[in-house]
Amino acid sequence: MDIKGVRYDVGRKYNDWFLTRQVFDPAATRRELRIVRDDLHAEGMDGAFVWTFADPRLTYRADPRHDLDMTSTSLVKTHERGPGTTYPGLPWEPKPAFGAVASFYAAR
Repeated sequence: MDIKGVRYDVGRKYNDWFLTRQVFDPAATRRELRIVRDDLHAEGMDGAFVWTFADPRLTYRADPRHDLDMTSTSLVKTHERGPGTTYPGLPWEPKPAFGAVASFYAAR
């Protein structure tokens, strides 16, 4: 998985461990998922459990300083309050990896 470190300047002298945060890249997850899925399919596997569908403890927030979803490997991002827009009434939105899984099984 491609996870890149982001450096925050907080104006204090902490060691590097405290200043570096890991940022999750949903497009990288989609790419990795497709590679693994294609390898399993080539070996004759019909299906496999894929990560976690949703993690309501790691909610999406528009403010990246408080966006817990950026650390989640779930297939959908869970909203802290209110429903999403793709599937009205449900408290989540699909991530790119959701589309990768859906398109694979839709074609079968």
